[in-house]
Amino acid sequence: MSSLSVSWLSYRVGYADSFFHHIRDTAIEFNEKALAIQVEIGDKVGEAACYANLSLAYHDLGDYEKAIRYNREAYAIQSSIGYKPGQAICSHNLGNIYRDTKEPRKAIEMYLDAEEIFKGAGQTQYLQITYDVLSLTYEDIGDYENAKKYRGLLTPSK
Repeated sequence: MSSLSVSWLSYRVGYADSFFHHIRDTAIEFNEKALAIQVEIGDKVGEAACYANLSLAYHDLGDYEKAIRYNREAYAIQSSIGYKPGQAICSHNLGNIYRDTKEPRKAIEMYLDAEEIFKGAGQTQYLQITYDVLSLTYEDIGDYENAKKYRGLLTPSK
């Protein structure tokens, strides 16, 4: 099997594992292997995806320092290649980390960054998720006016 095939397979398995939290250690192992290959072959898109997946896995483990570090790496790469939806997803995920670390104001800052980018990219499905979590985060800090504002901004399409 070529190193590119191993990279693709490792990336895909690692990606799936990041979302099936019961196999976190496997997700981390595969994403670290895939990351090394992505760096070696110069695939910035794959590298950003691996960093994002590692961030998700470490967030799930409660290792917020690593989750933030890997998320910022993914964001930096997404920015350098000009991939706006990837930047917005990173901002949104960083908001989730800050919300879990009881830093709602930082979370709101990240969600607002994601909102702006999702709007510009026309990503309404992600924008709805961002509005929902913004509403909840504003509720967390007792800002019910903004909570209500974001709760009603979009209605899911049918």
